[in-house]
Parts: sequence; structure tokens; C-alpha cells
Amino acid sequence: MFRKLEGQVARQSKWMVGISAVEIARAAAQLYLALSMLDVAQFGAFQLILTIGLVFQGVTALLGPDAVTTFMTQSVAKGRSREAAAIMWFVFKVSALLGLAGYGLLWVFAFTGAGLVGLGSTNPMALLVYGTMVVHAGVRESSLAVLRLTDHLVRGFAVTVAGAVVQVSGLVAAWLAGGSVVALVSVLAGGMGLTAAGLLAVAVSSAKQMGLPVRQTRASSRAVPTSVADFLRGSFWQPKLALVFYQLDMLLAGVFATEAQIGLFGVARRFADFPILLAAPIALAVQAECSKRWFRSDAEGFRRLLLLLCATLTAFALLACLGMFLLGEHVIVLLDPESRDAADLLLLLLPGVFASVASWGLFVLPLGLGRIKLSLIAPGAAIVVQVVAAVLLVPSYGIAGVAWARSAAFVACGAIVVGFAVPLWRESRRLPARSPVRPVRPAPPSTSPS
Repeated sequence: MFRKLEGQVARQSKWMVGISAVEIARAAAQLYLALSMLDVAQFGAFQLILTIGLVFQGVTALLGPDAVTTFMTQSVAKGRSREAAAIMWFVFKVSALLGLAGYGLLWVFAFTGAGLVGLGSTNPMALLVYGTMVVHAGVRESSLAVLRLTDHLVRGFAVTVAGAVVQVSGLVAAWLAGGSVVALVSVLAGGMGLTAAGLLAVAVSSAKQMGLPVRQTRASSRAVPTSVADFLRGSFWQPKLALVFYQLDMLLAGVFATEAQIGLFGVARRFADFPILLAAPIALAVQAECSKRWFRSDAEGFRRLLLLLCATLTAFALLACLGMFLLGEHVIVLLDPESRDAADLLLLLLPGVFASVASWGLFVLPLGLGRIKLSLIAPGAAIVVQVVAAVLLVPSYGIAGVAWARSAAFVACGAIVVGFAVPLWRESRRLPARSPVRPVRPAPPSTSPS
């Protein structure tokens, strides 16, 4: 798949796919063990807890990983090592502080509004335990962005494998002990926390090895460039729109469907998400290299890489949808015969899967170039499409209407991102003359008197 990708792009793509493959294997084990522990109604409540946790992750999130990809990449390309290190620490600190704020809001919601989305009969402690992922999710993603920049994703892969082994072992222990929703989310939260801590440690170590003065800038008051602060402030709405767009179907299901219907929809949705989980890291790995080529004015290399990324993801989308169309029902029945009806819902989700996977590389492109406004249009419009489609379809088709609404929203989003990629393609032809690559130089030793 990646033979035509050169050098660092090929390595990063392969390791990002490896990390994603581990995550998919972990998610598949989680799905199997969760279905073994819980009945369909309990599984529906479990899915709602996962969805609410992800929504609150986005409530206070900023685009820290994209700030790393865009502005650290720019600083490194121009040889400004202290600036790059300052940006890294700034992103880590902001991500952690906003995660704490998001967890505080989750506490309020758990005891006041959980009943509005079908969690009234579920112990709010299960939501609060899983919700600890809100605190470290941003740091985890930013750490992976640093590892992409420093070309040390192999370390991220090793940490991800270790975290997955710990998490799956804990899930097996919970299953043998009888299992419950609280036990399930406790193991998931603990495994994600350990993985995030490990990724942060190896990211800082990799930045230091690259030549960035991480120790000198960690406790310093060095200001980050104004462009970085403006990007983070401007990105306030983008992750919220993207997460609400991506999780809105589960929230709509929680409002309009029974717990058993939510459980069936959750099973179909988990299968539909697997190709997206694999496409996203491919796009993110290439996004970093697209940023480098853009800022170095390598217009020809930028366009060549973007074309190859789109062709790869489109081919993968076709294969994934064909595989789920032919084998989806057999795999679902093998995992849980009681969830057989989820196969019909999976078929309704396939148009959205194709549109999402095929256009994923274009979806992240504006963020890699620092274009916030473009990245707001697609998810914002898709939310409107999904709500309107749900209002029209759910009264007549029930949970199947929610599936159709999700597919309609993903197709609309894919069409929009193709539309805003066209002017970026044209703009790449007007980039200034290609600038030379400047190596990162360590900061000079301090000359201040002792």
C-alpha cells in the first residue's frame, strides 16, 4: 500500500497503521467481552457512557495535536528549536488544564442531565469513572503528534501495545469475575490513563533526542508565537463541532430509542467505525508531511502526496465497505446471535463509512495548514443535515432512521471537504520558491552569571 510513499512518510504511515491496528484489536476484544458480560440493554447503556465521555472530551478541547503538526513543524523546519519546545509544552499544559475543566462539567452532568439521554437508571459513578479519560485524552493525541514530528512513532507503537495488553487482561479478569458496566468502564479508563502517561514520557524523550531544549523551556515563561495562540483560540469550536457531528447519532438514539434498540445500533456502529479508525491514522501521518512540504514550498511534492493519500483511502474505503457488506452479518452472529438484527443497521451505515474514509485525508488537510475557518464548515453543515434527516426519518423508521441520518451527514461532510480542498490545491500552485530545510540546532548554553 505504501511502496510509493518515500522515506519518513512510509515509516510514519506504517507505524500509525500499526498503532491503529492495535487499537482495533483492543476495540474488538472490548466489544466481544462487553457483549459476553452485558445483555443488549446494558450494552446500550455502556455505549451511551462511551459517547457522553467523548462529547465532554470535546466540550473544552482545542486542536493541540494540529498545533503541534502545523506550528512545531514550521519552527523545526526553520531551525527555531527553543520556539518548537515552547510550543510543545504550551500545548501539553493547555490540553491538561482544559481536560480537568471538562471533567468538572461531566460531574455536573452526571447528577443533573444523564436521564435526558437514557442513563437515568444507570449509576452515575460508571460515567464518572470512564470520564477520567477526558483529562488525558488531549495530552495523548498531542504526544502522538510530537512522535510523528520526531519520527519516533515506533515508541508510540510499543506503548500502545503495552497499554492494550494491560487493558485486555483487565477486561478478561472482569469477565471471569462476572462483569458489570462499572467494572468494564473502570478497566477501560485505567488502561487509557496508563497509555496516555507512557506516550507523554516517550514524546518528551523523543523531542529531547531530536535536539529540542525541552528541559530549558519546561519551566520557562517563554511566550509562544502569537500565531499559535490565535490558532488555539480559533480552534475552540472545531473539535466540538467534529465530536458532536460524530457522536450525534448515539445521542439521537438515546433520545428516540429503547435501550435494546440502542444496543443493536451500538453493535452496528462499532463495526462501521473500524475502517474509520484505520483511515484516521493514515491521514494524520501524511498530514504532518503535507504540512512540511507546504511550509517548505514544495508544491509538487505536496500535490503528489495528497493525490496518493486520496487514492489510497478511496481504495481502502471500497474494500472495507465490500467486506462489511459480505461478511458483516456472519461476524455479528458469531460474536452474539442475539444481535443479529444489527446487521441490517450496518448496511444502512455503509454509505457514510465510504464517504468518511475516502475523504478523511482532505478533512484534516486545512488543519495541517492552519486554516481554522475551513475546518468548521464541514462538521457544522453535517450536524444540520443529521438533525434534519433524523427529524424526518426517525418518526417513521425508528432506529433505522437514525442510521440513515448518520449516513446522510457523512456523505454531506465528504462532499463539502472535497469542495474546500479544491482552492487549497490551486493555492499550492502559487507557493513561493522552495526554501531549504534548516536543521534543528540545540539551544546554546546559558551565559547568565551563577
